[in-house]
Amino acid sequence: MKPRVLIISLRKLGHAPIGYGAMFEFEESIQRFEDADRVEIVSDQTSWRVAVPHRINTAVRVLTGGRFGNTGPVPWPADVRLKQDYDLAFFIADGIFHMRLANLVRDVRKRCRTMALFVQESWPSDYEDRRIHTQPYRLFDHYFFDLNASEGQFEAHAHKPALDLAVACDTLRFAPRHAWADRAYDVAWVGRRDPVVHERIRAMCERRNWRYYYDPFDSGWSNDLTNQRRWLAELLGDSRFAISNFARSNQPEVHRGRRHLASRFAESIAAGSVLVGALPDAKALADFMPWPDAAFEGGSTPDLTIEALVNDPVRMTASSRRNVANALRHHDWAHRWGQVLDTVGLPRGERLQYYLATLDARATDFDDSPDATANPAQTVPLATIVGASAAVVGSVPPSADKSVDPAVQPAPPLGAVHV
Repeated sequence: MKPRVLIISLRKLGHAPIGYGAMFEFEESIQRFEDADRVEIVSDQTSWRVAVPHRINTAVRVLTGGRFGNTGPVPWPADVRLKQDYDLAFFIADGIFHMRLANLVRDVRKRCRTMALFVQESWPSDYEDRRIHTQPYRLFDHYFFDLNASEGQFEAHAHKPALDLAVACDTLRFAPRHAWADRAYDVAWVGRRDPVVHERIRAMCERRNWRYYYDPFDSGWSNDLTNQRRWLAELLGDSRFAISNFARSNQPEVHRGRRHLASRFAESIAAGSVLVGALPDAKALADFMPWPDAAFEGGSTPDLTIEALVNDPVRMTASSRRNVANALRHHDWAHRWGQVLDTVGLPRGERLQYYLATLDARATDFDDSPDATANPAQTVPLATIVGASAAVVGSVPPSADKSVDPAVQPAPPLGAVHV
């Protein structure tokens, strides 16, 4: 049977930001439970064949206020030829300006009945760049964002809605292999870091003789993003506490006071780390993690929050297990792909249904057990322990519905995981 989906990938760009690892993980996940081809494109920005047409088009669009010039597929030389037709072309991009790269696939609009773009981040500053007027908005039928802080500016340019596709990860990869109390690292902080807060964490760990993992270098690039994801999964799955802040937390010129979910939240809960940090807006976090003890606000003093939490290992074990179970049930890339298929009007295949059942089966390994249950109603609020700046996020209990589609055979046992 011919593949019905075409994935347009940027993985041949080589040395890339580590944030691209989540994009490539999504691509690999799709191919795990979907009949899909993947084409890998490369944009040689130094080539006159690429640069000249776009500079001319950009100049025309800017000088005429967008009245003239190409607003559809921009005339880039096509590097990839398609050999068949597809029901859906799915392009995963880091930013809004990458959408033009889809034109490097020859006749992609003619060969693909529907085209969808998934953009990891979109910020107001993007729409202050004059290049925003030259994007081929008409090339795509659907636009998905896992972080859309454009405040309607995208819709104003594209004349199409921006659809939500929340952060996720390969939850089976991130699922932990160690009980919360038996993990090698006490605290892990990967990614954007405030030097003052980092020093507080470091001092706490030194005082308590704890193991603290943090990036010893300032580099956000990698030549091996697949193995970087494996490393991250193993690290978080072997860490008791994970410092996770809202997106672009150390770049106020970008977030401009908006506190949005970062991908580290999906990764940390899937790994069963107890989340502490500068959390996203309450509504965003409650929508994403609506269960007790999902994450703990640390503000500028996460060390105080951690020191209070560590004295309640039963509660922390329950939080860890609950996070993993809910990540498996709600925040795998399989759930996001199902949302994409539902939106574009394609039926969910049997492999996807079976994979979702597999995730649900694995989640039961992490459901609360009698010896690791903390009753939220009987737990003393953390705010009363460490001050009003520390609060527990999540008050709605997880769904008790564990039903599996009757058309899908139950997933085979994956082995007991003792966490």
